[in-house]
Amino acid sequence: MSRLISASQKLKPISIQWIFTIIWCVLSSIITQTIVPAIINDIGTSDWTPVKGTVLDSGVYASTYNGTTTYCPWVDYDYEIKGETYSNSLISYSHSLGCDSGLNADYEYPPGNFITVYVNPLNYYDSVLLRGFSGIDSSIYLFILAPLFGIILLLISIKSTISLLLLLLSGNYVNKINNPKKRFSRTKIHNRKNKPKVSSFSSTPISNNTKSIKKK
Repeated sequence: MSRLISASQKLKPISIQWIFTIIWCVLSSIITQTIVPAIINDIGTSDWTPVKGTVLDSGVYASTYNGTTTYCPWVDYDYEIKGETYSNSLISYSHSLGCDSGLNADYEYPPGNFITVYVNPLNYYDSVLLRGFSGIDSSIYLFILAPLFGIILLLISIKSTISLLLLLLSGNYVNKINNPKKRFSRTKIHNRKNKPKVSSFSSTPISNNTKSIKKK
């Protein structure tokens, strides 16, 4: 009984733990579906062709949401390949996901400055200013920890659930051991009720005495 009470006390915390774990894993999966493709795209730019380009304009714009202000860098640039001029504003794929990346566009990419642009050899319209791992924003690494933490929460929840099930099963087993003759005792009582009554006096000796008297 004490084990069953202990199991019932653990049921509510485990339920709350599972709810939190599920919510965290759902949010982590959404973040992962957004971040992972950007990281893969940044790594895929490692072999892009470097060409000369020019900064057309640059700066930092402020974005306010729920009282929180973030600052996002932006750079407009153009470049020339095989006599044709192309323009773009992509710094890197992961930089386009967030702000406050520590990039000072006014200082690092002043207008009119000559820069190196990395161009996709298969499509000249695709270009970045930071290629490969250098293009992965440092803040992205913090978001990568979210799915890892979700996996840890999931393993802890599974372990807690298994422990609770074992506790419940062991409690039932202990009850069966403590009351092994419970069902048998009921059967014996039932048989006693149906058993015919037997007189306390024996009739056989009386019959024998009667016969002996007649012979005399």
